[in-house]
Amino acid sequence: MKRLLSIVLCMLCVNLFAQDDLLTVFNKANELGFIFEAKDKISFTTVIHTQHPKKQRELFDIAEAYFTYNYGKGDYVVQTKNTEQYYIIGKGIYSEFFKYTTHKLLGLRSEYDAEHIIRIDCKDSKIRVIITIPRFISHNYNSDGLTGIYDTYLYQTRYPFSAPEKPDKLSRYEKEDFAMFKKLLRVIENHFEQIEEAVNKGNSTLENQDW
Repeated sequence: MKRLLSIVLCMLCVNLFAQDDLLTVFNKANELGFIFEAKDKISFTTVIHTQHPKKQRELFDIAEAYFTYNYGKGDYVVQTKNTEQYYIIGKGIYSEFFKYTTHKLLGLRSEYDAEHIIRIDCKDSKIRVIITIPRFISHNYNSDGLTGIYDTYLYQTRYPFSAPEKPDKLSRYEKEDFAMFKKLLRVIENHFEQIEEAVNKGNSTLENQDW
């Protein structure tokens, strides 16, 4: 319901600002199971079905190996591993996933990290993957170097999730939020595909459906 409401609100400005681009972005977001959660956290969900039957324990072992290889050092850590209910939760950072220049002459630019929490639940012949983004971290620069580091979010009350502040022009912040959301969708899609390959060597199907 929240996802549908976000899309409906966004359609208020679809005729004014890059209609095709906006529709494409929200279609992709819907495909990746995008929703807003509490306090402007966002999440993405997909279900991966294996082409050939695999038992719950076998898929859990594959998921465990994936986490061991990808979430075993630095900012990437396993937080919870439940061998009775067959799920694993890890935490990581999409480092410098998005860069945005606001003023070339002054050297003003921002580089963003995205914290993420990933949960993989295993059942016979399928897994569910949920990726939650609790916050973004903005590193701001000018021509002299780093000027500050700030927590930031994609707000449900701001464009592209609601109508822009002005009916005839997007602000710099609105353009930046939209560009960051588009880049995040590519990052999430690539992450889902990486897990799909780990689960079934590229032979499974990615679907959003009831778990």
